[in-house]
Amino acid sequence: LAAGMLLAGCRGVVATMWSIGDNDAPRITDDFYAHVLAGERPDHTQAAFALHQAVQRLHSDGASFLSWVPYIRVGV
Repeated sequence: LAAGMLLAGCRGVVATMWSIGDNDAPRITDDFYAHVLAGERPDHTQAAFALHQAVQRLHSDGASFLSWVPYIRVGV
């Protein structure tokens, strides 16, 4: 799906390398968008760092390795 989004014109995509748990995705999404939307205007240049922060939080909260590893950002 990520390749299709890039082909359609998206400059960056947050994706997973395999199927993920229903409990983890909302946490990653909430943390990711909280960081990206923290300023007065959305800052897409912070997407990679925002994903890193969200994954790091899931990891530090004790989630299993397979829960926090599959998240990636692809694009420019």
